[in-house]
Amino acid sequence: MGISERFQSHLESGHTTLARCWQVVRNDGEILGFTDHDQDLAFADTVFKADTGLTAQVLSRARGCRWITPRPWGL
Repeated sequence: MGISERFQSHLESGHTTLARCWQVVRNDGEILGFTDHDQDLAFADTVFKADTGLTAQVLSRARGCRWITPRPWGL
């Protein structure tokens, strides 16, 4: 799965407004949203909370997490 020329151009501009968001769905159906952005973000019926301390580096080191299928979303 590639990215569009428009998005690639945006990335190459050096002026990006990107943030990572993670949606965690617990076994009991509770949905939690986290982001590394400096403000909360809301989309896909989820509020992704900022300032939680969750980062890509923390997730890559987490133990006991079972990743099903990552689904990238874009705004």
